[in-house]
Amino acid sequence: MNNMAPPIVDTSSGMPNPNPSFSVLNDILAQSKKLTTELQLLQPEIPQIQLSLEQIEARAKDLAQKAAQAARDGDSKAHLVLAGSGVNPAETKQDLAQIRFPEPIDPLVPSHDARDLDRHLRYKKEQNITSAIDESIRRTQKDFEAFVARNINLDWEKQKQRVFESIGLAARTGDEKDAEKPGASVFGKSMGFSTHKRSLSRSVLGKSVLGVFDKEEFQDVGEPRKKPTAGSLTSHLRRQQFATVVKHLNDLRLKGTPFGIISAFSALSDNAGNKATIQQLGDAWKLMGVLANEENVHNGEFYGDSITERQYAKQYAAATPRSKDTTALNKHITAASRKWLEEQFRVVVDNLIVSNPQLAQIGGVPSINNKIRGYLNVRFKQDGEWNGPKFELVEDYPIWAHIFYLIRAGRLEEAVKFTEANDAWFQNGERSFPTYIRTYATSPDRRLPRQLRDRLHADFNQRIRFLTEDTDPYKHAVYKIIGRCELNRRSLRVLSTTEDWMWLQFILARETEDPNEPIQDRYTLEDVQKLVLTFGAKHFNASGQNAIVYFQVLLMTGQFERAVHYMYSYHCIDAVHFAIALTYYGLLRVPVESPVTEADLLILDQERDISYINFARLICVYVRDFRQTDPEEAIDYLALICLNGDLPAPKSAEQRALCHSAIRELVLETRQYDRLIGDVRADGTRIPGAIEQKMRLIQLPNEKDYLRTITEQAAAQADNDARTNDAVLLYHLSEAYDTVVSIINKKLGDAIADMTTDIAHAPHVPQDANVSLAASEDAAVLAKNMIDVYANNAAIIKSISVVNREACDTLQKMLGARKLYESGDWENALQVIEQLDFLPLLSADLTDVRHRAQQFASLHESIAKNVSNLVIMAMESMQAISMGLKESTYTDPSRVAKLKEIKRKAKNAVMYAGLIQYRMPADVYTKLMRLEVMI
Repeated sequence: MNNMAPPIVDTSSGMPNPNPSFSVLNDILAQSKKLTTELQLLQPEIPQIQLSLEQIEARAKDLAQKAAQAARDGDSKAHLVLAGSGVNPAETKQDLAQIRFPEPIDPLVPSHDARDLDRHLRYKKEQNITSAIDESIRRTQKDFEAFVARNINLDWEKQKQRVFESIGLAARTGDEKDAEKPGASVFGKSMGFSTHKRSLSRSVLGKSVLGVFDKEEFQDVGEPRKKPTAGSLTSHLRRQQFATVVKHLNDLRLKGTPFGIISAFSALSDNAGNKATIQQLGDAWKLMGVLANEENVHNGEFYGDSITERQYAKQYAAATPRSKDTTALNKHITAASRKWLEEQFRVVVDNLIVSNPQLAQIGGVPSINNKIRGYLNVRFKQDGEWNGPKFELVEDYPIWAHIFYLIRAGRLEEAVKFTEANDAWFQNGERSFPTYIRTYATSPDRRLPRQLRDRLHADFNQRIRFLTEDTDPYKHAVYKIIGRCELNRRSLRVLSTTEDWMWLQFILARETEDPNEPIQDRYTLEDVQKLVLTFGAKHFNASGQNAIVYFQVLLMTGQFERAVHYMYSYHCIDAVHFAIALTYYGLLRVPVESPVTEADLLILDQERDISYINFARLICVYVRDFRQTDPEEAIDYLALICLNGDLPAPKSAEQRALCHSAIRELVLETRQYDRLIGDVRADGTRIPGAIEQKMRLIQLPNEKDYLRTITEQAAAQADNDARTNDAVLLYHLSEAYDTVVSIINKKLGDAIADMTTDIAHAPHVPQDANVSLAASEDAAVLAKNMIDVYANNAAIIKSISVVNREACDTLQKMLGARKLYESGDWENALQVIEQLDFLPLLSADLTDVRHRAQQFASLHESIAKNVSNLVIMAMESMQAISMGLKESTYTDPSRVAKLKEIKRKAKNAVMYAGLIQYRMPADVYTKLMRLEVMI
């Protein structure tokens, strides 16, 4: 009897369908026979109709014929009456058919006077409410359709291409930037990669921080103008090498150990491309090391005095423009850039001498004076004669050229000694010059006293200012440099390279805090920056094949943000790591309201003339190439965003929030929970993940803040995105056990409500201390596993509210009842349903039924929405039991009593449903009424 399927009232109820081989009439016949059997048992005084179907059909036809005949007789009598009165019915009918009625006119809306104003306002209010509800329904439907489109569409080919590219198996066309931008993929299995295309359009900040694969990187960065010679495999190798250094950097930061990041990154420029590119990138890193004063270091390890993380943040990243801190740093940048150019020139001199030893003739002592003599011999002497500009010669030697190149090489003391050695010659024509150069060399900021400077300017204006064919240009250059003459003309005839011109700007520039300094004497690093921008990239890189030169110029002038922005178009990997090194030392500015979703990499404040780099977005765009395959490496990079967490408010909080949001999105996208968040085994053992190990780097002081900021908010985001399985796992890892049970209750309630879900038969993962709770991929199974774990842990049980615990227990009983119902075990299914406290099946009087109906409003939401299904299951179970009793051939008092008991329970169920029918689907009460008739 327990395996018999119950009869079906309505196939729309979600219950099993009837056997289609039976006809409708046979079903009615079978039900009528069962009804007859019941009436014989319960009400034997009612007479029975002993007619077959054929007899009933014949009598029905007789009744129909009699009714038709009566109608015809009535029509004949009417014709006779009308004819006797002189009316022709046929003509009248024809006249009526020819009448043409006008189009109906819409009734006018009645006007409302003051006495009917309340009714009119009430009518308008109801209309507004109805319109708002309709609009809300349309908007919800549209949002749902968009949500489904984002989460259901698959893009397998692009995902496969993405994986191939990330491991270097698929060659790219174009620069190191993506030639193809595969669609964003999210969440496949919890331990694997994602397969669903989804736009990460939301985060706790309102928009995605990480961004999506198919979105353009930066609108202000054009297509690469220089194609890499290496394929994607080389790029992948370089990324791995840089990632190794970044991981080592973070490990040392956790230990509080200084790290020479520029030195470490510089060592990776050996495979950056062709020989020229390698040389230029190496020089750029060396320049960075000089600017940051990173000395006594090899491969990142200091063997002398070290500089620390964020060494210059107070003077640059956090400083107010034109403040004392900024002025001090500008002095350092100017001096460092000049010294680097002087060192580069000394290398040029050495290389030229080595290449031309016979022409140089420097002798056996490689002093700086002999090197400059050899340099001049190679450049300007041919066949024993001096060629080139008009030299003033002393003993057949260009003395002014020698002094100039000593200054150019940064050997000012040697220039003073050389002047003193030739004092006799200077006394004949330039007797004041030894005083000028000696005072200039001994001045801390290379400034002449006012009186001496005025005298030099007088000499310069009288005899040297206007160059002629008979004037030595090197004499003009030396006077111009020492006296800072004609600052409005900042070029010299003797300068032949970009490096020479840049050196002149730095040797003329001075930072001043004196507001009374004459305007004509002011030339600062800021002026040099503006001058460089006026010329632009095309001036320094006219052919488009030497981009690193302009990058070096921007670095030398302290325009670090513009340098990173320019470099990104040519060498994006190197640009990112230059930005990281600059940020590490506090030499990169980020905007006040950091727009991580901003389309531009470089952000300009036109009013204050300040540049910013969208550093957070730069890092997020960079990690998208490997955040799926190497999420732990991505965490190492994302943690660097918090380097700016020491800036003044509100920048510090914004940068931390961006970092935390990006990490949360990475967690949700990769679903590598055990690796990133950690895990809690079935025995309660906690296993820290990669993020927790780097809590200090993302400025989370303790585990509580980590759980609240990263894990719990990631769980909330997953819950908002309707990803229940992820939300349960993340809330569990954040130790929000009451929230876990709340989500489980909702999930169980949804599963019970969906009659197509076979949640009751899902496999159960055994409770093994070595089995990770994150191993389960099915939300229902995961929920049951966690409930079992919680039940065995007193501390966790205490943290779960009584309401949630009781609701969870009730929902599990309801799930058990549904399992019994689906297997056809009607007796036990009904018994479990009867044990549920909120259904009054066993109530003895109407008062108790009403009391249970009044308690419906206080039921847990997940329970309340399943009451209608539960009542239907109870009624159909009772109907199946009743059918079995009625079909039995034995008649005994217990059988009759049981039928009466079932009927009483059914009556209670219908009465209960009637009291709450407006809180259930509209058709449920009708189904119950039909079922009651059959019981």
